[in-house]
Amino acid sequence: MVDMGKDKVLIYCSGSIQKGKEDTGKLLWTDKEREEIVSALNPIKVVFLNPDERTDDLNNHLTVFGRDHFQVSLADFIVVDARERRGVGVGIEMIAAKFFNKPVISVVPKNSHYRRGKVEYLGSVSENYIHAHIFGVSDGIVDDFKQAGKWIKEFLENPKPVKDITILEKSIKEYKKTQLDRDKPMKEVVDKLNIWK
Repeated sequence: MVDMGKDKVLIYCSGSIQKGKEDTGKLLWTDKEREEIVSALNPIKVVFLNPDERTDDLNNHLTVFGRDHFQVSLADFIVVDARERRGVGVGIEMIAAKFFNKPVISVVPKNSHYRRGKVEYLGSVSENYIHAHIFGVSDGIVDDFKQAGKWIKEFLENPKPVKDITILEKSIKEYKKTQLDRDKPMKEVVDKLNIWK
């Protein structure tokens, strides 16, 4: 957990990494995003844990995975660049942050892939849509990186509980309590297999 007496914080930069020429159009972490966070946190010193600054052997897939999650485990905060659609790695890093009981702040601008005013899907309408998985594991959802820095500063000044890995069980329990009976396809599976009453 974050030591509130620290004069510096470690922030893991979660988001896409440019893997080749086809990725040149992606929004990625740059000095601009990091500077916005640093500016908002001033005078607290910020150390960024950056998954795309590395010299380890990228052919060893297990240790690549291990290195990313070692950084997540060391970080005081995980800031997720969710300005546009991201890959599976970002979602796993977010869950790993909950395993390590780390605050997750997701940068999700309004009217972007993961956050919209109104979405129609699966025959339903969702107002003020935020992707359920981002909502489920984020402790803060902000519009930009400056706001992410402000969220962290406010947290350091006034700490509050963060979601941990139990959010998985809590969300399942809430679903079963409030939604399972109205969710006909899932209710049929549960009843047929007699797996939960």
